[in-house]
Amino acid sequence: MSPPLTTSHTTFFLRITKKQTSCMEWSGRSNVRRLSHPRQLAARVVQGTNCLPPPFAEYASLLFDVVFLGGKKLVVFFTISSKKKKKKKKKKMSKDKRSAEEITPQKRKRVSNYEGESSIVEGDYLARMLTSKAQDMAKVTDVGKAIVTSEKLGLDVYYKREDTQVTFSHHLRTAFSLVAGLSAEERTRPIVAAGIGNFVQGIAVSFKHLNIPMDSLTLVIPQTAAGIQLTRLKEFTCKTVIHGADVFEAEAEARKLASQQQGKTLQMTVGGTAIESQGTIAVELLRQLADIKTIYVGVGSGALLASVVSYVSQIHPDITVVGVEATGNNSLSRSLSQGKLLTIDTPLNHFVEGTATPIANNCAFDILSEHKQHRIITVTDDEVCAAIKTVFNDTRAILEPAGALAVAGLKQEASKNMISKQGKVVAILGSANMEFNTLRSIAERCEETEHLVTVSLPEEKGSFKQMYSHIYPSQVTEFSYRFNDSNERAIVFMSFQAPTKKDAEDLVGRLNKGGFRTNLLTDNEMAKSHARYLVGGRGAPRDERLIRFSFPENTEALSVFLSSLPEFINITLFHYRNHGADFGKVLVGFDVPIDQELGFQQFLTNVNHEHIEETTNAVYRLFLR
Repeated sequence: MSPPLTTSHTTFFLRITKKQTSCMEWSGRSNVRRLSHPRQLAARVVQGTNCLPPPFAEYASLLFDVVFLGGKKLVVFFTISSKKKKKKKKKKMSKDKRSAEEITPQKRKRVSNYEGESSIVEGDYLARMLTSKAQDMAKVTDVGKAIVTSEKLGLDVYYKREDTQVTFSHHLRTAFSLVAGLSAEERTRPIVAAGIGNFVQGIAVSFKHLNIPMDSLTLVIPQTAAGIQLTRLKEFTCKTVIHGADVFEAEAEARKLASQQQGKTLQMTVGGTAIESQGTIAVELLRQLADIKTIYVGVGSGALLASVVSYVSQIHPDITVVGVEATGNNSLSRSLSQGKLLTIDTPLNHFVEGTATPIANNCAFDILSEHKQHRIITVTDDEVCAAIKTVFNDTRAILEPAGALAVAGLKQEASKNMISKQGKVVAILGSANMEFNTLRSIAERCEETEHLVTVSLPEEKGSFKQMYSHIYPSQVTEFSYRFNDSNERAIVFMSFQAPTKKDAEDLVGRLNKGGFRTNLLTDNEMAKSHARYLVGGRGAPRDERLIRFSFPENTEALSVFLSSLPEFINITLFHYRNHGADFGKVLVGFDVPIDQELGFQQFLTNVNHEHIEETTNAVYRLFLR
């Protein structure tokens, strides 16, 4: 482990190529002093020795980071700490009030947090990333190829697995850095930490790891925190306060409590510690993988995106970094577009709870305001659900929605042919604290090839079979229909499989040409979330019989069933939903005249599907009869 920085340190930039080697002092954006003996120094650095050649004899220690670029050039950033500590005059800095009018790149090139942290110019983050305390606890997460997705998209896709940290989230890095940075005196005072569940969980784990008494710790989390995170926090003896509708309100409560207790506040969305600690992800990534072309990063407060942008811009400026926001959680992109920090006053998207922050990190805003060559895109909830399934197919891991944002953005741009096939593409998987009950909703919406439609067809015998002839051999995954004698035409809710939206539109065109008025509802949120479950109601014919079948899950089963229907039988209700099992559950209503009872029983025998009659079921009589 590299020794910590002392009060006096200098960072150097060493470039080695086949033709020449140069070494210069690094000061953020400029190399201000050229140093001698670069090749001798290079050899020592690459060998990892602390025995430095002249003119570095007066320095006590060497901290270095080696990055390979394209196999032709070697870049080394390293820091040497002086034996002699130089006294520097402390400049008084006003505390950041986080005003949208005050926090602008034009008015402040340096950044600070609420606690009056020493100012940092962006270049200084480099040394801080390389020596961040986050590395003392956070593990170096794997980078693995996404084989299934690479083949499907025709790209060389890799995942950086931050979901495998001990807290299943990259926020552990920031949480541990903040806790480890507490002085001995501060550790004896009350500590109040606030943030999303992943962050405060990291704070609690860090306290335990460093053997700091838990009774001095209070955690403040918003009311929208996932149950799985609240359950985990019960393992610790610290106090937990649930307050506010979002992270901003939770942080405000934390500052209030800390002031009352004369303690210290640790916040997720404020200050440079989040930048330097999350930057260790970029440091690891560039060490682990060469020839990276694009990196996709999920965006909440923007700290992770800014840290990757900051490090990559200085080490490997040819790499493009793409931030991915969830619909509704766009505090960062809105602030950047307006040139000042803004607070979102519209409802946040708590489906992607891990990024539901109404205001961006102040330091992230400053950094990204000066790196406009990188971009931020927005993805829908459906794209996030599909990304969770994509990662599962590649890794068998189940991410939470916030953790899958990077993959959702990658897939969106791949579908628009916006990603070069030259070089590697990396998505950072942020977190995997998935609420189990949420999986039901995700499973309903993760199918990119499933398309929802309404179909209007004549309310007469045989029309259902005729309609299906235009769909076959496409797989029908959902079907909801109820007989209504007040209308001349029946309305059906139906979902089917089609590889692309264009294929779905072609199928809709065939249905319309066949006389079945059809509307594609793929982008209709109300239909997907609510209306599909409300189709039906009373309206049963006098002689209706209700049968529950078990159908094999294949494209032939429905076609065979419809073909076997006798002409005297009219379907009055049909409900089916594919749930991924070997057999699907289908509820069917039949209008069976009394004089055709024998023929109906013969049909049930011949259809050769397990079935149960539900005509006497109390629920049927209450709601459908």
